[in-house]
Amino acid sequence: MTLSVVFRTMAVFMSLWGIGMWVAPETLAGNWDWELTEALSIMMQFMGTTMLVFAVIHWQMPTWAGDNLKTAGMAFAIIHAVFLALNVYQLAVGNVPASAMNIGGNVPQAILTVLFYLKSR
Repeated sequence: MTLSVVFRTMAVFMSLWGIGMWVAPETLAGNWDWELTEALSIMMQFMGTTMLVFAVIHWQMPTWAGDNLKTAGMAFAIIHAVFLALNVYQLAVGNVPASAMNIGGNVPQAILTVLFYLKSR
């Protein structure tokens, strides 16, 4: 798997979350045992849009960075490690239930984060 493929795979992964926040906010809120209020629904639209924008950035990065893709890849490895750490922290303190669905959702993120690091060295 090349670094370009890692970027594009992460783009697809992030797109799925972004689309989910737009079209199925009730399902996502339910997975986290949260009540879907109007305010949370609006926030999920903003977050979904942000996820889609970052997905486009990930998809385009191999083209934009060219020969400097490894530098960008290492930066994204750090960025995704921070997001993964936040997800694990939220699970650990109970803000997000430690269900198989929520823990399993972190697995692709963890694998792709490690791949960003390994393929950028």
